[in-house]
Amino acid sequence: MDEKIFFDFLNRDPILHIFTIYDLKYIRDKTKVWVALKNGEIHGYIFEFDNRIVHTHGTVESIAKLLDCIDLDEVTLGIEDLDEVSKQFGEKEKKRVGKSLESMDEEGAYGEIGF
Repeated sequence: MDEKIFFDFLNRDPILHIFTIYDLKYIRDKTKVWVALKNGEIHGYIFEFDNRIVHTHGTVESIAKLLDCIDLDEVTLGIEDLDEVSKQFGEKEKKRVGKSLESMDEEGAYGEIGF
């Protein structure tokens, strides 16, 4: 994918994509990005930072397909959809992550998933 097209997409909402933009611009050697396209349009992306932090953005379907790109033993994952966690990692993991999220402030809504 053309880098300019991806940055144009990110810059449409720089607040939403702040970590992706910053990491790609300033810490690129620790950042990987996979993009899901449908009919030439960006439908989602996953970015991995420092071989441990994974952030998702996009449709449930696009993220589900992109999760196969991640090859880590344990990650810190920004959760957008607990049902997709259940599909990928099982109902037990969905409940564990859900309980973790309930006990956190809205700003810290992250759970760790080992797989």
